[in-house]
Amino acid sequence: MDKIEVDSIEDLKDLIKKEGLESDILENKDYYAVTNWEDKKDDVIKAICGLANNKGGFFVIGVEDSGDIVYTNIISQIFIDKLRGWVNSHLEPKGISYRPKELKDKNGHCIIIEVEITPGTCYAQKFKKEYRFPYRSYGETIYYSFEDFFKIYIHKFLKDIAISGEFIKRKDEFPHRFSKNLDSEEEINLEMIKNYTSMLTTTKFSNFNLTSIFQKIRIEFLKVLRKKELNDEIIKITTDFVIFCSSFMRDQDEEIFIAILNIFYLLTLNSHTLNIICKNFYDYSINIYEEGKNYDDLLKIINACGYFDEKLSWIMKAIDKKDDRLLNILISNLDISKIEKRYVFNRELRLKLEKLDLKEDKKIKDLIDDLIKNLESS
Repeated sequence: MDKIEVDSIEDLKDLIKKEGLESDILENKDYYAVTNWEDKKDDVIKAICGLANNKGGFFVIGVEDSGDIVYTNIISQIFIDKLRGWVNSHLEPKGISYRPKELKDKNGHCIIIEVEITPGTCYAQKFKKEYRFPYRSYGETIYYSFEDFFKIYIHKFLKDIAISGEFIKRKDEFPHRFSKNLDSEEEINLEMIKNYTSMLTTTKFSNFNLTSIFQKIRIEFLKVLRKKELNDEIIKITTDFVIFCSSFMRDQDEEIFIAILNIFYLLTLNSHTLNIICKNFYDYSINIYEEGKNYDDLLKIINACGYFDEKLSWIMKAIDKKDDRLLNILISNLDISKIEKRYVFNRELRLKLEKLDLKEDKKIKDLIDDLIKNLESS
């Protein structure tokens, strides 16, 4: 990767503009007002390891999937100190090159981790009883088994050596992993989405294969987000996919259910495909939510569809229900500048705060504290 200097929020905006959305060298996480950010350890390590195993790049905290900068309330130095222990304990071999730092302006701060590659070295993420091999390509970080990752290693570092006939026959198993970064003109593989949708209606797959299928479909829908205009064929195939998956997901394990939600959330980031989600998934999404499910992507979907438009009222409801996930998402999408009776809202928040238990309700309390600070400082 050519050397890219990112030393300020303006540099970060330039990087996001250049890459468009998440890419081979850029992964974003919003983590705007999370109080349980240490629970994100595995995701953070996976991201760093995946970048190092390809061409290096940047992992940024405080940026939405859409590329919008939302900042973070995570204290940078505490995160950086914690990250050092995570890397030392959960990455093999030792010695990965990474540089975390804080970027800030008058609106807040982000945390960015620059990751470099070490030619000839491949890194593994260590879990209790196994090693996994993350690899970032085509805007996605995917875990591989050692056997499959070794194929990538050969392809990447040892292209010129003589390899077995068996590998030559099988080397095309991962062609999409080595494509150039997405751009706004790149064609969407609609035929692949259509074929997979058709296969899913007639063939039963294991969870492992379903995960792989939905990862590939997600990569194609990432291209949709870069399009300002969508033709009739894209709209039709996307609509067919959403209608099919809205039914298909009901009988799936949580892992597959969440994978489909993640694709649906991506589709809410384009105004044309948001309309498809609202028409064909909204009613079921509300049913899921009212049954007590509060997956992050589900909350983001129904928020994008307008369910939480009365945000101040819903913030109060989330506090009463002690639903920190919902409260986090509502605050992340709250435009403080548009609150008309800010003093009244602030007073109501303080009254809610007084009724919370300092230990049992710590996550909710921290979110309210941060919101009050933002209200008073803006």
